Amino acid sequence: MSATSDFFTTADTNAAPLININNSKTKLPVFKITSKAGSTLNLNDSSSKVTYTITVKNDDSADYAVNANNITVFNGLPEGLRLADQPNLSVSNNATIVPGNEGKGTSTANDSIRVTLLNLAPGETATITFDVQKDKDEPLTNPKETINHASVTLNLGENVVMYDSTDSTDTKQNTDEFYPAGDDSEVTDGTVSTVTGSDSAAPLVANQRAISLTTPTTKEIPTNTADTTLVTHSAIIQNTGQEVEGDEPGEVKFTIAPDANNKVTVVTGSVELVYDADNNPATPNATYTILRDINGDNDLTNAVSKDGAPAWTGMAPGSTVTINYQVESNDAVLGTTENITIAMVLGGNDVPTTGERLVKNKTQVKGLTLDKKQALNKACAAGATLTFTQDVVAAEPGDCIVYKITAFNQFSAVDARFTFDDVVITDTTDRFNNKAQVLTSTTTPAYTVKLADVADANTLPADNAHGATAGSTAVSGTVTSLAPQEYAAMVFAVQINPTGADGSI
Repeated sequence: MSATSDFFTTADTNAAPLININNSKTKLPVFKITSKAGSTLNLNDSSSKVTYTITVKNDDSADYAVNANNITVFNGLPEGLRLADQPNLSVSNNATIVPGNEGKGTSTANDSIRVTLLNLAPGETATITFDVQKDKDEPLTNPKETINHASVTLNLGENVVMYDSTDSTDTKQNTDEFYPAGDDSEVTDGTVSTVTGSDSAAPLVANQRAISLTTPTTKEIPTNTADTTLVTHSAIIQNTGQEVEGDEPGEVKFTIAPDANNKVTVVTGSVELVYDADNNPATPNATYTILRDINGDNDLTNAVSKDGAPAWTGMAPGSTVTINYQVESNDAVLGTTENITIAMVLGGNDVPTTGERLVKNKTQVKGLTLDKKQALNKACAAGATLTFTQDVVAAEPGDCIVYKITAFNQFSAVDARFTFDDVVITDTTDRFNNKAQVLTSTTTPAYTVKLADVADANTLPADNAHGATAGSTAVSGTVTSLAPQEYAAMVFAVQINPTGADGSI
């Protein structure tokens, strides 16, 4: 404030104006507001609750702070949240707290609290708590960005009301009219500022986890494996929820366990993880390895980058991890099926209770089978119609019996590793020496030994494409190559001696 006198300026043209300096200081309360949730909200559980804590401090770091009486604190919840069925409303400093329906949602549920009759001396803090849960009638859009704001109002008299909020976008906030510049600010990342009168709010920590173990495999294996015939099994972990999975120790683990006394076992150190971040075939996947824990605890956080993959940071929502592991066999029994169980073990906050947690990978022991049948050919005619059987046939001296041995490669055609080369089919003749003779194209009667590829188990070979022969001790031939699902058959005939010692074979 300044004043100028005509008298002084007229009497002394060099005199400076007289200035009246105002040394008065305005004092008023300074509010420091915080809002934070004390736990996570499990969006998969309709009964899940979180406790919000609102604190209001009359900030004595400001030298102009004075007592505040009859403060009103209001908290209107964001859309999608409501007060819990049992909200456990609490307020300190002998203030009064009441629930209401003044939040940002549109349902009829209570979604706000109002505190009145609150008094705070400089340096004093009031604490307000209440429980909230998901409002089933409203969407909770972007839970990770949901922030609960609180505000404070104080009637300063003469129809002047000071309004302070944790929300910097709140158009009713007017603290800049009362505080020096910089003596009020807002942060919304959960940190607490040391600036005088600063306010803080934290995003809601809400989890909506959903994760499953799927897609077991069925594979085929020989009775004994070599390095080139190991078999790879797999299972897929699918993250169908809204959270990153497997970025914290203990959150996602899995076990790989063969059944007791299995002859098919997991190859040591063979577990590989293939991470598909976006389920898009056009983008490359990342590959990791994990050292299989013999006790079963294989934690995704132990994944080690392979082939230039980035460091493991967890499974993004919508992503998959394929678990690949090799198995080997040691004297497995042909025709049996052996199981290996993969189980997923989940931990961390808000563990989901639905979804598959266990798959069984089946390993079928396959190989080469030989099927021998016989047919009675009383006339010993090369063109006779024959009925083959594994039952006893009633043959008499002088009759012929035709034997058919069929080799079959049981493996499926999808794996060319299991093509058998140089398969020797042999039937020794010592059982009927001196009681019968093996017929050939040069004997009388004549019956050619044949060994060739055939269409199925019931078909006779058309020729001797694989060059089977009848020797003095055995009938045998070598099939050059027998691919999966292919057959080869050898036929030969013997004639019972007309004067055999016992008249039978």
